[in-house]
Amino acid sequence: MDRFNFVNRRVWVFSIVLALFAAGCGGGATSQQDFGPPGEVSGVVFDTGGNVVRNANVSTLDGSVTTISNSAGTYILHNVPAKDLIVQAQVSQGGVNYVGENLARVFSQERAKSVNIVVAATANLASVHGNVQNTTGGSLSGVRVLAIGENNLSSSMALTDNQGNFSIHNLEAGITYQISASTPSFQSSVTTAKLNPGEDRAFDFQLNDATGVGTLAAPTNVSAVAWTSPDDSTRSVGAASAYEQIKRLYDPKRATRTAVTRLTPSGDIVEIDLTWNPAPPDFLLGYGIYRAQGAAGGLVADDFLRDPLAQFYADADSSLQEQATYSYAMTSVNTDQTEGADSTRAVVSTLGPTFLQSPSFTPLTFHWNTVSGAQNYVVFLFDQEPRIGVTSIWNNAGSPVSGTSLAYSGPSLVPGHIYYYVVLSLANSNNSRSISPVDSFTF
Repeated sequence: MDRFNFVNRRVWVFSIVLALFAAGCGGGATSQQDFGPPGEVSGVVFDTGGNVVRNANVSTLDGSVTTISNSAGTYILHNVPAKDLIVQAQVSQGGVNYVGENLARVFSQERAKSVNIVVAATANLASVHGNVQNTTGGSLSGVRVLAIGENNLSSSMALTDNQGNFSIHNLEAGITYQISASTPSFQSSVTTAKLNPGEDRAFDFQLNDATGVGTLAAPTNVSAVAWTSPDDSTRSVGAASAYEQIKRLYDPKRATRTAVTRLTPSGDIVEIDLTWNPAPPDFLLGYGIYRAQGAAGGLVADDFLRDPLAQFYADADSSLQEQATYSYAMTSVNTDQTEGADSTRAVVSTLGPTFLQSPSFTPLTFHWNTVSGAQNYVVFLFDQEPRIGVTSIWNNAGSPVSGTSLAYSGPSLVPGHIYYYVVLSLANSNNSRSISPVDSFTF
């Protein structure tokens, strides 16, 4: 791949980076400045163990735009005001409420990608706040302050306001967080903390100038996993829960999703998740994300991930297709806004959708259609709707099958009880994955 300045490789990437700091942040952790017509926000909802969370209510903080996370934890918010705003995720499971949030900077007619949200039990939440200055005591506005927990895949983020103040809410207590303050032309500052439930701890940062840093090493061990999953993101939460309950009561065997719009011809979301070993954050501004068609196609700038603590990136671009091959490379961008060399490419192929057939009984047997390219299949059975904290009561993950049916061989089931199941199709060392809609049956 030809090497040249990151700005030239994709001008809008760094124009967004510069806008992040030129716009500042007035009156709190988010700006009220309107950047133009609406945009979109996408990401993944996780629990604090790194598991994806489906059926989470994801919305802007004022509730004006809302959706639900799909079977792979993915959400997409459409027609989001083009400005800085908080995106919040909430879900209830077993009488416990879970919540999380992150800051999205939304630009007109662009999608803010990888705005991932980690949810934690509301009884075990904490916050941090503080101030960021330069070495002469001047307040720094527009600084990104990020907090990432020891088991989290993504950071929670805030921007400093005109006085250099920031706050981050809905962090999980009892785990160790890395908290970083970073902005162009300054050396990043990182600290660690373990918070107590209900605590709002203060952290102040003083950033040193960063000049002549030089290029940084590329991220290592970059790997990619492709998900094909049902698109539940277009339904309102109220309609989804009401309609689905009626449908389940009338016909417990029906699938839980009825998508309204289609992101692929089959109506599924294709998402590719990248993970890597992070570079030291002292002079790291973020990562350049590059994508190519095929294993050796020309790499094109896909995004600039402005999170030096990140180890996860979700590409849910609507241009991604089923049954296709993509490759990704990453670069490290330092606080002088100089980009380093490409990482080794990560190559991944996507699968088509997984369609279920009704189970048969005596004995209970699960059925599904063949998925093109899939090599193995795993069935997960639940005794309640799978959400955060719910584990399967039976699965064959240790012994995947290559056919299109599997007889149940788990513990005795309760007559009259509703059970839920999902089929996961796998290929290419399990890096290509297709998840079915969640279906249910009464035993």
